Amino acid sequence: MEIKNALVATEYIISELEKRNLEDKILLLKLSGKLEKGKLSSINFHEIENFVKSKKAYALLKSTSQIITEEPAFEVEASDMNKIEDTIIQNYTKEKPSSFTKFITSLINSLALEKQEDEKASTFEERLLSEARKILELT
Repeated sequence: MEIKNALVATEYIISELEKRNLEDKILLLKLSGKLEKGKLSSINFHEIENFVKSKKAYALLKSTSQIITEEPAFEVEASDMNKIEDTIIQNYTKEKPSSFTKFITSLINSLALEKQEDEKASTFEERLLSEARKILELT
């Protein structure tokens, strides 16, 4: 099925499946298309699976590899290549103001921490999380 609007895709898929006899079948749902509205996560596959089970199908297999989502484009004009990250953050902050945007730079810098030699992964993970908590003032 070709999908263009993920916001109404669940209803569209179910309405198309209602037209078919699904009893004792293994259903392969192949979705394709370029999403103009919504995201892939907007499609409620759990609801679709419940519908298929109610029609007594054996199983539902789904393939979403042919779905294309539009990535947001950022146009950046910066004379210094080292300032591109700062320019992108400034543009994002202007376009999508939030109380969390003040933390962006600090969080990016905290993620630059490197794992120490002979440091266990769990210790490194805790150190990263601790740094993020300090920045977000959650401790």
